[in-house]
Amino acid sequence: MIINSFLPVLALCASAHAANPKRGIISDVNQNTRDADTARFTDSRATALSWYYSFGQYPDSEFSKRYQFVMQQFGVNESPEADGNNFKNIKLLMSEVDKQRPSHLMTFLEPVHYGVSVDAAVNAWRQYIIPIKKKYPRMQIGSPSVINGEDSLPWIRSFQQKCPECKFDFLDVHYYWRYGEFKNEIMNWRKQFPKKPMWVSDIGFQDYNADGSLTGMCKPGDKKCVPSIKRLITWMDNTPWIKRYTFRGEFRRGVGGGPLFFWSFLDKNGNYTPLGKWYLGIN
Repeated sequence: MIINSFLPVLALCASAHAANPKRGIISDVNQNTRDADTARFTDSRATALSWYYSFGQYPDSEFSKRYQFVMQQFGVNESPEADGNNFKNIKLLMSEVDKQRPSHLMTFLEPVHYGVSVDAAVNAWRQYIIPIKKKYPRMQIGSPSVINGEDSLPWIRSFQQKCPECKFDFLDVHYYWRYGEFKNEIMNWRKQFPKKPMWVSDIGFQDYNADGSLTGMCKPGDKKCVPSIKRLITWMDNTPWIKRYTFRGEFRRGVGGGPLFFWSFLDKNGNYTPLGKWYLGIN
């Protein structure tokens, strides 16, 4: 039944002649310009994308008209958000999977960063993820997402040791650091998990100021950054064991501050940047 639900997506991607089966986007756009930005990212001219995710269980109706939705279980919370939103509530995961029948499921988002202990992750995986895999054995399950730094490898190794039955089909990697070190970091994860296909589902380039604050790596006037991003994305396209990726460019440049806003796909007025046109496949 999972495969049947995926057939329309395959047909959709086939109709967009330049669709890249690896390349995706996150539907987490600026809230105050959500409709306009969503229209930009789902424009019929954007032919290079094939999938998206929303950091949660719920799809976005507009993005789903164009791209395959990949569900994610954000963490291990068993209750709604403060505003009543249930998109992270793991107790509802099975019912949402039954409803949507996704072909892939991404799991816990950066547990090291969000303070999810190995024991809590193991308990949640046993209670909620294993039953999904048993019910839908052809569904591809992603690992808890690991991130660059010193803490993710010990965490994921401990997770595997404490729960040998907590198996995942692909390694989900996130990267937030200098673009010059990206390839080495990805290759290091490959050495740790040489038999696992890899998704690099969240990529951004940043550095630290002298005071410890974050800064973006693609500032105005930096003529090396965007060509470097293109080379690294092309490298992922040409690397067979990297199956999917998303580059974090869905925010408008210069809106909201912070390092995420220097390498955006849209400028502050909502027009495509050169990187945005290239990534989305707009000629």
